[in-house]
Amino acid sequence: MSLLDLALEEGFGEELSEKLEEHGYLDPELTRRPSQLKQLNLVRDIRRRGKNKIAAQNCRKRKMDNLQGLEKDVTMLRRRKSRLLKDKQEALRTLQELKQRLSSLYQDVFSSLRDGEGRPLDVHEYMLSFESDGTVDVVSRRQGRKEKSRRKQKDK
Repeated sequence: MSLLDLALEEGFGEELSEKLEEHGYLDPELTRRPSQLKQLNLVRDIRRRGKNKIAAQNCRKRKMDNLQGLEKDVTMLRRRKSRLLKDKQEALRTLQELKQRLSSLYQDVFSSLRDGEGRPLDVHEYMLSFESDGTVDVVSRRQGRKEKSRRKQKDK
């Protein structure tokens, strides 16, 4: 292995060029000679390779840091997705329970309502319409019109 290879491997490009300058090997007057020019180019090459090696190490470190950050983000997003799915399931269960309670309430209300002849109103023929002023109307599903009987609902 040559001295050049050893210097490159160890990252001594900068130090080597400084040493060469200290000992007068990089004197500008001497660079006019072809042999000195070759040495100068060699030193510049060593310096460039050393800088490139450090830049590559820094690049790899930044890449690893970015990957670790992305992995943390993915983990956080997976946890959030899991929480949201649990919340969705809970909301669906609650909705189903409310639908069942509303259906039961409908049955209770309609079992106590009577038409003009005293017969119970059919849940499939009529529906309740809740108004913003607090009134509840019995409306025919087919005709979409309000029946004569209006009931006042009060919030409890």
